[in-house]
Amino acid sequence: MDVFFVLSGFIMTWVHAADWGKPHRAANYLFNRVRRIYPSVWIVTILAIVIYALGFGGAEKAGKLTLWNAVATSLLLPQNETSLVNVTWTLKYEIFFYLVFLLTILERRWGFIALGLWQAAIVVVALAHVPYQDLWFGFYLRPICLAFGIGVVCAQILMGKRRVTFGAPAAQWGVLLAGILVFVAGMVYESHSVGHAAKLPDVVYGLSAGAILTSLVLLESAGRIRVHGWLVKMGGASYAIYLVHFAIISLLVTVAAKIQRVPLNDVECLLFVATAIAAGAYFDQFVDQPIQARLVQMKQRASSPSPVNA
Repeated sequence: MDVFFVLSGFIMTWVHAADWGKPHRAANYLFNRVRRIYPSVWIVTILAIVIYALGFGGAEKAGKLTLWNAVATSLLLPQNETSLVNVTWTLKYEIFFYLVFLLTILERRWGFIALGLWQAAIVVVALAHVPYQDLWFGFYLRPICLAFGIGVVCAQILMGKRRVTFGAPAAQWGVLLAGILVFVAGMVYESHSVGHAAKLPDVVYGLSAGAILTSLVLLESAGRIRVHGWLVKMGGASYAIYLVHFAIISLLVTVAAKIQRVPLNDVECLLFVATAIAAGAYFDQFVDQPIQARLVQMKQRASSPSPVNA
């Protein structure tokens, strides 16, 4: 999730820098954030309720069917227990970041002060070895949230040189390679170690993700790499894929278990993953995109001046 949060901080800064300190743009910002996140969350939450009510997942999943869990998942509110839709835990942090970022639009200086204080509080709590779970507001003080700030800083660095390709090509490729090596080495280290002490600080992954993202933007801007159209399309569908992939894979594994096809071989695992990606792409094209287009049309109609009768 470090890459996801760094990317979020980067994109929000890159796209909305022109809105900083312009409160009249706040309503449009909020509308775009709400329409992008919530409709699909509501759909997958309803589907999860139906699936769990039908008995898929057994008693463990059925235990999630509480009123508070449904409300917290639907509104992306902080909660200690597992979300009704597992993957929405990241979106709870995303929504909070959107609200903090909103302050930069209302008043740039105070918005960045608030963002800085949030990031500083995370560092203080981590260095003091205080369990964030025990603190009021501790839900938003997880070290992984530093990735949002890293993304914001990366975008600001690049925006300062937006029209200039800076850094030698070798340096840009070197930063990319270093970021990838640190990120992958950290995952390999953790996967082959036992115990909580083996976990690397989240900031290590956040900084390496920031290095990867920044170097890729520089290389693409300089024409040294080219992103194929199908990758751009998959990137556009990434939110939908993220929302549905876990549920699809879980359903497939549940069905496989019922017909005694567990454990799975490598080919079956890859097939399940491919099916989940395809389902996410389908959800994006035929569910999410039409909803987004419809909401934009409704907003345009609502904001259009009423015709004056002659």
